[in-house]
Amino acid sequence: MYALACLRVAATIVYNTSGGEKAMLEAVQKYKLKILQLAPMIITELIKSAILDDYDLSSVEYVISSSTYIREEAVNDIKLRIPSLKSVLQLYGMSEGGSICNELLCTKGSKPGSSGVPGYGFVIKVVDLETRQPLGPNQRGEICIKGPSLMKAYLNNQNPDCKDEDGFLKSGDVGYYDEDGYYYVVNRIKELIKYNDISIPPAEFEALLLQHPSVREAGVVGKPHHKHGELPVAFVVLQPGCQASEDELVQHVESRVTFRMRLAGGVRFIDRLPRGAGDKLDRRDLVQRLIDEDKPNGNMDKPNGTVLNGVRDRM
Repeated sequence: MYALACLRVAATIVYNTSGGEKAMLEAVQKYKLKILQLAPMIITELIKSAILDDYDLSSVEYVISSSTYIREEAVNDIKLRIPSLKSVLQLYGMSEGGSICNELLCTKGSKPGSSGVPGYGFVIKVVDLETRQPLGPNQRGEICIKGPSLMKAYLNNQNPDCKDEDGFLKSGDVGYYDEDGYYYVVNRIKELIKYNDISIPPAEFEALLLQHPSVREAGVVGKPHHKHGELPVAFVVLQPGCQASEDELVQHVESRVTFRMRLAGGVRFIDRLPRGAGDKLDRRDLVQRLIDEDKPNGNMDKPNGTVLNGVRDRM
């Protein structure tokens, strides 16, 4: 979709086929790129980058973020690292409905962390996860969508309940809108951690962990538990040359949240986070690692060389 839009206006597209932070920065400097389309994970890498200031990025004016939720702090931080950056646009769309929200129609300008307002012809509502009743401003629930580009159904009628009785597509995303009608995507419903009967968005833990200067990447998932449902566990990649203990990171989080939001499952330090299509965090891989911990003679060393540490529950 993004590539087609670029070709429509005769723009030049540069792909980072080799991957990696250094190759991307070299390409930006060489081709004087004006717009970067980046996954939130890549934006975080640039914020934490030790080599970013070695390159001329003065041509960059816009960053388009896609594939998953981007935290408000990251929007502000990347603007500090790249002073020429005018705006960070967060896209909200899906294969089932196309581009749903954008900031181009916002009459009050952009807001960090927001995907903007519904596009032309789209109607969006947020409903309670349990009662399915519509919610008001700043109340979190499932985002449901109706619009001109919405699909009719899945092939062979897979998931026949994908729409509600009013024809709104159930997005599977947790979000909310504010008093100005700006929408914010918080997390996927299936990724919510059920700890003591409370649904906790892992993205909120991850945002807090990334504020720690020694943390380069963070992924939080729920570890199945017979009493508490799931224990929030953080997988952390440290910045090169930096150190942090499990207790330090747990305290860093707990000092900033209510007692209901705790890293009750502790912290695991790893070399790199598993990623899937679109650089999205592979949470299923992380959950499986936690399940493997409890197996008899469970091997904590993964085949790819990743080593887990700090294995203990903190209840």
